[in-house]
Amino acid sequence: MSYDLFVFKPIPGRNPDEVIDELLECDETDESGAAADPDLQDFANDVEQQTCGQACCNATQYVCEINISYGIDDSVATPVFQQVLQCIQRWNTERGLLAYDPQSGEVVEPRRALVQFAESNKQSRAALRNIANGATESDTPTNSKPWWKFW
Repeated sequence: MSYDLFVFKPIPGRNPDEVIDELLECDETDESGAAADPDLQDFANDVEQQTCGQACCNATQYVCEINISYGIDDSVATPVFQQVLQCIQRWNTERGLLAYDPQSGEVVEPRRALVQFAESNKQSRAALRNIANGATESDTPTNSKPWWKFW
């Protein structure tokens, strides 16, 4: 399990929340084998370098997917996420890239995203511990929210 973010170039005049779905769909259906967008590849390299490989990136023609493992201890995961957010903020300023958080369904606002990540990471690690300790689905409390929405 991981916390995922998608970084992309916005399309002028279009709502970024709507564009991301189209870009993700293009990536899924694109069979051209086209090289990754240079800005997205450079961003992916920057994130992996800044996080010493703790955040995994996959840049494509349209989107750079970032994965931060929930298995990482909180004392490591939070600084990794902070480094990712700093990269996002810098690349947004310098190149206009935006990040989309599929867990919240919104374009990332770095200050708020750190709080969301911390809560999501805490809940996911607790769920993983419960599973490792033999908990079943009936042992876990029911929640009216979708399984992917942690807040």
